[in-house]
Amino acid sequence: MRVSLRLTLPRDARYVPVLRAATSSVLRELGAPREDAEDVELVISEACGNVVRHATGSEAYSVGVAVDAHGCDIEVVDVGPGFDVEASCPDSDSETGRGLYLMRTLVDRLEFLADDEGTRIVLQKRWGTPPAVAEQAATAAEPGLTADLGAFAPDEPDASRANGEAQSSPTRPRH
Repeated sequence: MRVSLRLTLPRDARYVPVLRAATSSVLRELGAPREDAEDVELVISEACGNVVRHATGSEAYSVGVAVDAHGCDIEVVDVGPGFDVEASCPDSDSETGRGLYLMRTLVDRLEFLADDEGTRIVLQKRWGTPPAVAEQAATAAEPGLTADLGAFAPDEPDASRANGEAQSSPTRPRH
């Protein structure tokens, strides 16, 4: 079972904690591993914080979060002009781009897709250990918990953004 939610938020920093709390609640209820859930929460905060600070062209952006037994997929979409990923994320010692470096370190997959219509950040986090998500999701028949609030499948290519830029990240080593 896959639980998905999609929110459209004002480009206002006050709403980033709202999204983080909603995501945290879903991850906790579905039994995601604590360390992985914390990574997802931090990555969402960083991605949305970047949109709030840097995006132009719109007063809103959208975020999709999909959770299943294997991990979490996240998509953050704004209609800004995009940016040069490599110039924005040089290394861990840089004074700028630390949020991008952090996102790249915490997720298994990170892609930036930019075109004339905006920028889409696609992140994927796979659980480090088999979570109890599948068991809990199978027994969670509550409508509010299992409702699909917007189809979201970042693994499926979006033809309208097929010519965008892509950036991948390696898996973060576990300590």
